[in-house]
Amino acid sequence: MPSTTFTARVEPVKKRFERLAKSADVNEWQVAGITQAIASLDRGEGVSHKEVKNWVDSWGDTQEAQASRVSNR
Repeated sequence: MPSTTFTARVEPVKKRFERLAKSADVNEWQVAGITQAIASLDRGEGVSHKEVKNWVDSWGDTQEAQASRVSNR
């Protein structure tokens, strides 16, 4: 089979990859935090949406609820 030669400019793609890499470095701490949070939820640790909603709804009330604590469910 005969070979074919072609030329491609990679500079625009290279610059996009460099910007993406810099962005990923900046957000690395966020990704690590999200990964840890997902792992804790996978272990069953967390506070239910209902508990959080009830707590937030009580803000400003004379009988403001205490924040729920993380529990293993």
